[in-house]
Amino acid sequence: MCIRGRRIAVCLCAFMILVAGGMGWPCAVSGAQAQQELPTATATPKPWLRPLPEQASTDATALSASLETVTEALPASPADAADPQGYTLPPSSLQEVEGVAITLSPTVTPTFTPTPEPPLELPAVLGLTDAQRLRVLLIGTDAYRPEDSGRSDAMLLLQIDLRTGELKMVSFLRDLYVRIPGHGSTRLNAAYVYGGAALLAQTLWNHFGLSTDRYLAVNFSLMVSAIDHLGGITVEVSEQERKQLNSILKYYNKQIGLKEKDGLLEEAGMQLLTGKQALCFSRIRKMDSDFQRSNRQKKVIEAIYARIREMDALALASLASEMFHQIKTDMTLSDIIGLVPVLMRMEEVQFDSLTIPASGTYHNDTIRGSDVLVADFELNTARINAFLE
Repeated sequence: MCIRGRRIAVCLCAFMILVAGGMGWPCAVSGAQAQQELPTATATPKPWLRPLPEQASTDATALSASLETVTEALPASPADAADPQGYTLPPSSLQEVEGVAITLSPTVTPTFTPTPEPPLELPAVLGLTDAQRLRVLLIGTDAYRPEDSGRSDAMLLLQIDLRTGELKMVSFLRDLYVRIPGHGSTRLNAAYVYGGAALLAQTLWNHFGLSTDRYLAVNFSLMVSAIDHLGGITVEVSEQERKQLNSILKYYNKQIGLKEKDGLLEEAGMQLLTGKQALCFSRIRKMDSDFQRSNRQKKVIEAIYARIREMDALALASLASEMFHQIKTDMTLSDIIGLVPVLMRMEEVQFDSLTIPASGTYHNDTIRGSDVLVADFELNTARINAFLE
């Protein structure tokens, strides 16, 4: 209570005493009268009130003056509670009264538990048996013109798992020696030439028991166009990779009728690649091996996905509509557009990858003049199953 409030309280007490005196109640008696008319009683000491002067007058003016003296002696703040003359404040609810600690219960602020969002699901139009997992066979062909088919230069199974927020890629090397239904044993990349995505998917099923939900095939020209529409992708390129990239790019320029040095990459490091540069980066293999080329293809896919995440849904839907007629796929435009908001809502996506044949599960061989990879299919199937779980 502030000083002003205490003064009002004390004055009110004085007023009540004066009123009591006016109504005939005894306000002051002599010692003899006290012994005859009033029982003796022991007053309960109140340490927070200073005793009035012993010779206090019953006169109203004198009483008011005494009360004013008490009021002025009250401390100005809780920090002054123990004054030099022994005055202490009345106990508060947080102080001890007669040895008993009294505390107030804290104010309880109600908490509201938000209603959890329903689990993220893939578009119903896809007709999947598992609405939270999608497997797409991605095929990149070596055709330079949109109307050409070409051989499957890149073959990746992309698994989108909404439960874990993971994008897993299984890359199949083109020199893997397999038996293609109706065409004997040869390299895996021949399956697409013989029978398109359906025959390639069947070949993968026969050797690895691996099922796919959809396929999507693009050739060189479409890949270049799509990346340019995205505004390019950012990839780290070593100096050795830059030289190999430019060598492949010169050959690519000749095939499509451009000047040999058109669009060469000038510097190594983290670079924003054009569609042509990204394509040529993903095809590098002479400096190391097909295994390293597979890793570069994965880097390009990750960079494409990162660029897609930066765009708004409307721009992505517009891009899908524009490019759809150039894609070979068993997906409808509604399927692709329906995937856009799902991919946009996936947070902290993790990429993981596996190359088949896996290390230690194959050997190199030359069969009918072709260098091939002869794999242990049982071991590789186990690796794939464990990876995709």
